[in-house]
Amino acid sequence: MIPPAYMATFGPKMGLRAMTIPRFSFGWYGAMVLACANVIACMGWSMVNSIVGGQVITTLSNGSCPLVVGVIIIAIISLLVALLGYKFVHYYERFSWIVTFILFCIVAGLGAKHFYNAPFGGTGQAEAASVLSFGGAVFGFAVAWISLTADYNVNMSVDIPRWKVFFWTYLGLFCSLNFIEWLGKILLKDYI
Repeated sequence: MIPPAYMATFGPKMGLRAMTIPRFSFGWYGAMVLACANVIACMGWSMVNSIVGGQVITTLSNGSCPLVVGVIIIAIISLLVALLGYKFVHYYERFSWIVTFILFCIVAGLGAKHFYNAPFGGTGQAEAASVLSFGGAVFGFAVAWISLTADYNVNMSVDIPRWKVFFWTYLGLFCSLNFIEWLGKILLKDYI
């Protein structure tokens, strides 16, 4: 969470979106390499989100809506939200976290009967692989925000201290990502 929080400090100072900052740091061609990597990463997240969203639609419809149709519905809704622009996304996110938080609390409440204090302290390659795998997932989930965090801060005052931007970004990522990751770890204990 430190790298995304650090990158967030460039938003108010430069007034640039995150993907334009590398152009000044790495030049035209270096920035193109980073932009291509970002496109690939965003396409990967979009595919995962669309497939999982399609599975949710299929499950909620008791199978009457095929998975392919659910994936297409989620992809079209995502495209429409993206076409409405950045200000709309910010306006949407100002309130959508409330619904998401309530849903996660419901999931935690329904899954609470399956929670247990898993013993930790095993040894060997299997235990090391599990710890490293979970650590890699946590790191990858947090680092994925590097290409976006400065975008959320470009409209802030240039005079705002960098430590405040860093601290509040770090705290926001820490609270939200830890809640989701631990909830996922607890609910998927048999698979991870």
